[in-house]
Amino acid sequence: HHPQVTRVAAFPNDNPDHNLRAANAAHVYVKPTTQERELGHLIGRTVGLQARLGTEKLIAFAGSLQRIPSVPRVYAELRSVMSNPDFDLEAVANVLHRDPGLIVKVLQVVNSAFYGLRQRISDLHHAVALMGSATISTLVLGISLHDQFAVLGAARRALDEEWHRALAVADAAKRIAEAEHVGSETVEEAYLAGLLHNVGRLVLASNLSDRFTALEWPADRSELIAIERSAFGAGHPELGGLLLGTWGLDDALVEAVAFYAEPAKSFGTRFSPLTALHVAVGLSPGTKNFVDEAYLESLGLPVDRDHGHE
Repeated sequence: HHPQVTRVAAFPNDNPDHNLRAANAAHVYVKPTTQERELGHLIGRTVGLQARLGTEKLIAFAGSLQRIPSVPRVYAELRSVMSNPDFDLEAVANVLHRDPGLIVKVLQVVNSAFYGLRQRISDLHHAVALMGSATISTLVLGISLHDQFAVLGAARRALDEEWHRALAVADAAKRIAEAEHVGSETVEEAYLAGLLHNVGRLVLASNLSDRFTALEWPADRSELIAIERSAFGAGHPELGGLLLGTWGLDDALVEAVAFYAEPAKSFGTRFSPLTALHVAVGLSPGTKNFVDEAYLESLGLPVDRDHGHE
């Protein structure tokens, strides 16, 4: 009834069950000891996100949807474990062990081209140590979100294609970030942004499956987003950004997902995961004239005039 409201809950760290329940009742949860300045930053960030993404039309559309994905349980458990400053990677691995299917997918990703390993990793503990807790939690989020919507019947095939596309875009975004010689944190964020960039498509397919499957979806992302906005009143970039932002994900990830099709709206002044994702999508098969050359030039990045990318 009040889609413009972001619900924030506060629970103590020593009761993970409270945090898990809060995940279904609130968009974001914080520590009871959160200082005024930090809470003010959170509120300001939420208001700012709504100002840039949450037009009344978009918020009304999001509020009218019957199935907005809740925070996946495994992800909520990981966040709860990681909220303890004394947590260790063993605790992270123990959470993942409760979902054998998730373990398989995590190992698939860690053995993918992203890490470029010469030797395959078959041990979960080794994989978690290699990827780090922050990366593993966001990876789990991406996998779990796609799995949530894997039972959508007619839309199943389209969503399977979106998952494979996300993996390909994530790998391309990672390679682009590496080519710019940015820090490892930005490289990993670029990969994760690619993995999550089409989460808004899942929201549309789950709520409007008949219309979603009835439409002819082009490979070109610009055309696809235009069709979404015309047919549904919102495109998957802004829906995905709104969802991830209210869940409290890092600003860099939210910005990349929300503005990857229109990067100039981000007001960015330097290379970021958004930049890597924007170019990666522009290099996708079937996508033409997608890359914003003026945006790249504003960052001081060279542009290939023949191909429209770095």
